[in-house]
Amino acid sequence: MRKEERMEKLIDATMQIIAEKGLNGFSMIQVSKKAGINEGLMYRDFGTKDNLLFSCYDTFNHEIGQLFTNIEFHSRKIPIHDQIHILWKLYFDFLVKSTYKTIFYLEYRDSQYINTILEKKKEIIERDFNRHAIYTDRLRQICPELTEDMEKYIRTYSLDCTGIFAKRVIRGELPNTEESADIVWSFMKKGIDLLFPEDVYLLNEEA
Repeated sequence: MRKEERMEKLIDATMQIIAEKGLNGFSMIQVSKKAGINEGLMYRDFGTKDNLLFSCYDTFNHEIGQLFTNIEFHSRKIPIHDQIHILWKLYFDFLVKSTYKTIFYLEYRDSQYINTILEKKKEIIERDFNRHAIYTDRLRQICPELTEDMEKYIRTYSLDCTGIFAKRVIRGELPNTEESADIVWSFMKKGIDLLFPEDVYLLNEEA
């Protein structure tokens, strides 16, 4: 088995275990057994438990960032709410579809474990977090006076609240239907309306 394939299996097994048992119920031995890979090879690939956890986080974070990489809006005049809705729906659907990966991601992102490696990997986190900032990149085009602090609030609202709802859908606490997604969006839109009224439009340079 190639190293890359082995690492992918270990990362996937880790996310499955944590989604099922939580971070406190996770151990390297469990991952080794679930992936069917020698524990010694696992330590050779990742070195430490913290490195393995962060690799899981970074892998999924990269997948999220890739969602938005090639998004373009070709119309000359597009309501900002419509743009955000397209981006939001893409993100929400991806989280719901990713099931155990999403559960792992949300738990790890808000845990104490990430703090132990945050400074060492700060440039990686900032890179991928900035990919998600396509939301605020779009907003900045129509609102140049938007401050950096306000961008952080918007990102937190857009990404974190969506994650909360997606987790409830994955766990069966909310129905996995288009109607359910529409209801969630209606809540999200109310927050966006506080900053951007319905008649605000984004004017692209290209016709």
